[in-house]
Amino acid sequence: MPGPPSTNTADRLVELLGDDLDHGRPDTSFSPFWSNVGLGFAAGSAEDGTPGLASGAGFAGGPAAAARGAPQDRPRPPGIATLYLHLNRVTRALGAPFLAVPGRLVADARRALTVEQDLGGGRLRVAFGGVDTFLVEATRVDHARLAFLDDPALRLAGVERLGADRRYRASVPVLDARDPDPVLPVTIGARLLHGAWDDDEARGRLRAAPDGDWRLLVTVALLEVDDARVNAQLDGAAATFDEALGRSRAWLAEALGGWHLPEPEPAAARLAATAAYALLSNGFAAPGLLAGPARGTGGATPAASDRRSRRVASYPSRGGYPVHFLWDACFHALGLSDMAPSLATDVLEILTDNVRPDGKLPHFVAATWVRPGASQPPLVGWAVERLVEERGDLDLARRVLPALVANHRWWLANRGTRFGLIRCDDPYESGWDDTPRLDDGSILALDMNAYLLRSLRAAARLAKRLGQEALATDQAARAHRLDAALLHHLYDPERNLFLDADAETGTRRPLLTPAAFLPLWAGVSLAPQRARAMVRETLLDPDRLFGAVPFPSVAYDEPTFRPDGWWRGPAWPPIMLLMIELLQGLDFAAEAAEAEERLYRLLLRDGELHELFDARTGAGLGQRHQGWTAAAFLWLAARRAEREERVP
Repeated sequence: MPGPPSTNTADRLVELLGDDLDHGRPDTSFSPFWSNVGLGFAAGSAEDGTPGLASGAGFAGGPAAAARGAPQDRPRPPGIATLYLHLNRVTRALGAPFLAVPGRLVADARRALTVEQDLGGGRLRVAFGGVDTFLVEATRVDHARLAFLDDPALRLAGVERLGADRRYRASVPVLDARDPDPVLPVTIGARLLHGAWDDDEARGRLRAAPDGDWRLLVTVALLEVDDARVNAQLDGAAATFDEALGRSRAWLAEALGGWHLPEPEPAAARLAATAAYALLSNGFAAPGLLAGPARGTGGATPAASDRRSRRVASYPSRGGYPVHFLWDACFHALGLSDMAPSLATDVLEILTDNVRPDGKLPHFVAATWVRPGASQPPLVGWAVERLVEERGDLDLARRVLPALVANHRWWLANRGTRFGLIRCDDPYESGWDDTPRLDDGSILALDMNAYLLRSLRAAARLAKRLGQEALATDQAARAHRLDAALLHHLYDPERNLFLDADAETGTRRPLLTPAAFLPLWAGVSLAPQRARAMVRETLLDPDRLFGAVPFPSVAYDEPTFRPDGWWRGPAWPPIMLLMIELLQGLDFAAEAAEAEERLYRLLLRDGELHELFDARTGAGLGQRHQGWTAAAFLWLAARRAEREERVP
């Protein structure tokens, strides 16, 4: 169980992260305090003040995501280049720039909780003091301008002047065509705490006070933009830089909960700090469907609005994937489980609380919509049972079990086949977005059936612990039938291997991927000696699946193998973790330790927690600071620390 919050751990984490964080990209924007917005301090021309990223641009994940982002070879301009809106599937960049400040940037410090800019004769400091609310303090800077008002993507509906406050009511076009609404409402509230506004509110110009300084508080309301909320965020926010920094520091300490920073070699300690901070800064007190019932996620820390009592969603990447994905969340729970106790339960209950009446769990949950069509791998039962076992939290089991059982019924009713197995028609539903496994049409998918088998058994055990004997019997019986169907239709006794099969004919397909071993991970009723032989002869074969970068998404010797092709060869951290669990479960202790070490060293060499990895070179691909990769490193680091404690 997590212990009490540790300010010392928070301070050590900030120290390890250093003073030169990259806040110039949407996936690493400056965004503490569960904020839905991030600040970009991107590369650009210090003379003209233009941001290094096109205003109004959108950023989403996928194979081309690694090429996106701010260029890093030009001087950084002073002020705030970009405001990123991390909401509803595609991050939007807003600003032309966002806050324009005169002068030349001499040096800057970009930390986890503050950004400080040295302008030669002046200084600028920025810190968040509440959710979506930040303070900008300038010393010896005579003026500034809210330059986001020039962004053509911003549809300004009106400006209201209320003493020292300005309200900019606007909207921006949404960037995902699946979103049912064409625009996202935005209100930006600005309160000048020190200094004076120019008369023309529409230009957003401010001047320093006679002492040459100014201090500006900014809050951003997305989707829920009523005046009361904006006022509450401004009234409850920190009014001085030191107070804002203190609140951010308290937020970080509370969010880390009882997590302890491992102290191995410096590179590992820094990556552990990076992983923890990445998971937390990919967490959002998001509005709408993600919010859920109001309850404590850290009431001890003052916040700018009632959002401090809302659930915290966990995005895979705030820049590339700003929504709450089903199977990502299940892996995020691995890394969040030692932090503030509500975080790991939040990420799972956001899914189960959004179950459809027929039992379908959404592919992802956005603030205003859920992805239509596909679901995602049924791993919630595995993740929930793991958390219940770690904490003895039967209340969590009681809350989520009805949704879990309904979801099992949905899979069997809507994806069921005459073979007693569920089918996969859409690679996005499997999570293996571009896998060659579906090149020839729909399959009886090994991974999906294995996940469902594991989830059914988890539900049976949870129901039994709750004293719901009839439900436990029902879930166990369904698991038994699925187990038998897996063995009968997808197991090839001659090859001693599980294989996907054509969903219409039942003909097995020969392509070898790690999915072949997921039935073993799920506990399929294959004779133990055959299971161990399968692992020893195929999974641990260095020419097929256990090379320097272990467990590629397609075996090295397959004709379709491409080491850098999205799900056609690269190694993905979640699948690597499941293969390690399998080795442990079948008593391949030495091999499991070796696989852990290879993955651990791979992540250390990468240093940026990429989404996936080239299966030949180990080069990172996709998004940086990806949630499941961060969770994987924290899981590995915790296991190493446990092993070292046992060694005399």
